[in-house]
Amino acid sequence: MTNTNRGTKPQPLTLTQELILMLLNEETGYFHQVPGWHLHCAVVGAVLAELSLRSRIDTDVESLFLLDQTPTGNSTIDFILEEIASEPNQQNTQYWIERLAPRAETIIDSVLDRLVEMKVLEHHDGEFWTLAR
Repeated sequence: MTNTNRGTKPQPLTLTQELILMLLNEETGYFHQVPGWHLHCAVVGAVLAELSLRSRIDTDVESLFLLDQTPTGNSTIDFILEEIASEPNQQNTQYWIERLAPRAETIIDSVLDRLVEMKVLEHHDGEFWTLAR
């Protein structure tokens, strides 16, 4: 999906933004319920996949390793990149998902704020959301 608001250059959505949008029930304006730990792991996995797509990290069967610690310009994923870069020992993907999962709510809040700024989502009283028209 691409954000194609008039008068602005189209911006591709990140994998984390796409994941959050897939969880939105457009009929009710609320998000589908996903058990907390599963949601947190999925969100962190999406951030790690985004870092991989941007050639900042790579993985193999045994480890996740840093390729480039240059910030992406996206604060939502750059703080994860910084944390990976600051780890003195190479760790596997499961380690990073479990370590970062407790921060998923912060990531989700940041993604929702960014989707509102991008005019992709609108937040309404009563805590429900709609896609911007």
